[in-house]
Amino acid sequence: MPAINEKTGHKEPRRMPKRLTAIDFDSSGLHVVHAERNGAGLKILCAAGRRIPDSLALNDPSAVGRFIASALAELKLAGSTAVMCLPRGKVVLKQLRLPPAVSSDEVAAMVLLQMQDDLPFGQEQTVIDHIVLGDMHSRPAGQPDENGKPSVKPGDGEKPRQEKPDTQSPASSHPPNGSSGAGPSGAAESQKDPARAPQAGLDVLVAATNRDTINFYASVAESAGIKMWGLGLRPLFDAFAAVYCPVVKGYDCAAILHIMGEQAEIAVVERGKLCFSRSAVLKVPAPAVSSDVQADADQIVSQLIMETVRSLQSFQAQSPESNPGIILTAGDARIEPSLRQALAKKLGIRCEGMEPKVSGLPSGEEQLACVSAVGGAMACLSGNGQNAAGPRNDLFDFTCPKRPPEIRDRRKVRALAAAAAVVLACLGSVLAGHMYLSAKRDRVANLQNQYDKLAKDNKAVKAIKKNLDEIEAWNASQRDWLDHLANLSGLFPSCEVMYINNLRSEGDNQFSFQILSKSGDAITEFGRKLAAFGYEFKPGAITTAKDDLGYTYRSQCRVTIPSNMKLELASIRWEPRPANDLQAGEVQRPSSDRPGGNAPREFRPSFTPPATTTPKTSPDKPAEEPPKTAPPSNWRSFRKTR
Repeated sequence: MPAINEKTGHKEPRRMPKRLTAIDFDSSGLHVVHAERNGAGLKILCAAGRRIPDSLALNDPSAVGRFIASALAELKLAGSTAVMCLPRGKVVLKQLRLPPAVSSDEVAAMVLLQMQDDLPFGQEQTVIDHIVLGDMHSRPAGQPDENGKPSVKPGDGEKPRQEKPDTQSPASSHPPNGSSGAGPSGAAESQKDPARAPQAGLDVLVAATNRDTINFYASVAESAGIKMWGLGLRPLFDAFAAVYCPVVKGYDCAAILHIMGEQAEIAVVERGKLCFSRSAVLKVPAPAVSSDVQADADQIVSQLIMETVRSLQSFQAQSPESNPGIILTAGDARIEPSLRQALAKKLGIRCEGMEPKVSGLPSGEEQLACVSAVGGAMACLSGNGQNAAGPRNDLFDFTCPKRPPEIRDRRKVRALAAAAAVVLACLGSVLAGHMYLSAKRDRVANLQNQYDKLAKDNKAVKAIKKNLDEIEAWNASQRDWLDHLANLSGLFPSCEVMYINNLRSEGDNQFSFQILSKSGDAITEFGRKLAAFGYEFKPGAITTAKDDLGYTYRSQCRVTIPSNMKLELASIRWEPRPANDLQAGEVQRPSSDRPGGNAPREFRPSFTPPATTTPKTSPDKPAEEPPKTAPPSNWRSFRKTR
């Protein structure tokens, strides 16, 4: 959504486009006028209208924007630069009297100062713009104004106006006094007392609306896919269009009655400038209440006459010397001819249709319907004799309101500069500290990675050290463990009777192992043999378990070696190995045939393996294979390796 440019004003001029699309929509319909600048004049390239569907929600900016986009696409105007019309009912108008000979900056500042206490909503939620009317009421009668036109009446002067705000809010259509200009004052009093005669000054018309309204139209433009160049006031656009109507020539003051849907806007144009405007809600009968079209039209005409009379009386109350000489009607209510006749008969004033003479503009009812859009295009493209760039002092633009320049205090500027320097110094320190800490963090991260790598490598070193400590402890015990193992092997019965499992050393002088035996007496006898030899034998409980080879008896035993025990290995006689012992054949192999180089000392068993004979074979009968005897699957034995 485009934001409101409140700082643009007259310091940042905007270039007037060469072509512009004016869009005016309300509950009655959509009116589009596409025009271009033609030298100092204006040329209408396209003027069309569309009826608003009953199903279209006018309070939904997206739906309204899509409807406008489809209409512009049909007219081949999609994506064009556009100006939109803001209804009178959404704007608060007030006419101010300012001191003469003030600059545009001072005018904007005085407007904001005087309007801050007269708004129905907060100033931070308000968009305020103004137009300069000039010195309209203090000029001597009979002298021409800035447009070269004479004043309304000759006289001795004009009474000053009281600054009274329009209390009509954007949601209301009936102000208490219906006025947008100054309040009345007694003309007779100013004639009696010359000291109270009006002084020279500057008349300014101020318009204010809330930001939500501006944002609504900005959302509509965004949904329609157009670039909103400006947002003006519809009665002011009607006043621009009235200047181009031939019927207005010869009249210094004219009234405009614009009918649209269920409301009407009444404005008064004096010397080509808008000086009064109000809106009125029409109580249109519903179709279910009355089916008589003519009766409904007569009721609407009566309401319009009443609202017009009320508005003219309000205007004459504040400006008794100004009397509209003609009433112009515009809109597409289809009752304009009968309304003009009734107004002329009621007020005795000339009533004509509002038909500005512009190149390319169609005539008839279609021209009356799009008169506001025509006025918007005229106001934005013609420039009214002003420069094409910069602010328009005679035009409301709520997207670019006029603002006073910012007054700079040098002391504050210096203080802000010093504060900025301090902030920059702090930021520099923070940045330097951040860079220093980042370098330190990177260093810590690298060291942590190195530490993790060394810790991972140190695990293998710790394992080697543990084994080394165990070997050193073993050597420090001064025990010949291998001799004791050999001695125990000699004391151990044949493996066909018993074998051990899970052999391990405990402490400095103990062995623990599990005995698996074919009988419980063999375990007891083995314990006695160890005790007789000098070992301390502590057998555990003897249990039984199923075993495929018959070793059903089991016991967890512990053997303690005395410290002063002496061994004589020469007297040991080991039990012979069984014939199917594969370890016996491995021990008898020469050392040169063994893988791994040097082999332990040759071990000569105390038994001779039985000789094997090869059975004789005959051609008719194959040789019988010797029976295969598998070694026990779970037996173990010790052998001397030193």
